[in-house]
Amino acid sequence: MKRCLALCGLLTTALLTSAVAKRYTDAELKAMFVSRTPPYYPMELRQRRVTGSGVFRLYIDQQGKVTAIGVLESTGNKQLDAEALKAFVRWRAKFGAKREVDQPVTFWFRH
Repeated sequence: MKRCLALCGLLTTALLTSAVAKRYTDAELKAMFVSRTPPYYPMELRQRRVTGSGVFRLYIDQQGKVTAIGVLESTGNKQLDAEALKAFVRWRAKFGAKREVDQPVTFWFRH
């Protein structure tokens, strides 16, 4: 419950703030972040062949911590969105200026 409230708080904060963010190349993201574990794709959803793509805005402070996340485009599935939020809140960037990163995510499976 605490985790859900924290994620909701991050999301609410992000929705109240509007700014322009940039989509970075994979090479730029590798250089910017020290930790960026991909979202977990639950086996239950894979077995049911639930897929989806979305875009999330990460708000990053000077210490490299993700302080808020906005959903620019949902994956179309609440569970997939929640998995993306859980992963992105753990990402850590290098120290630097405040940044906003638009991060696409796709959940899919191979046949």
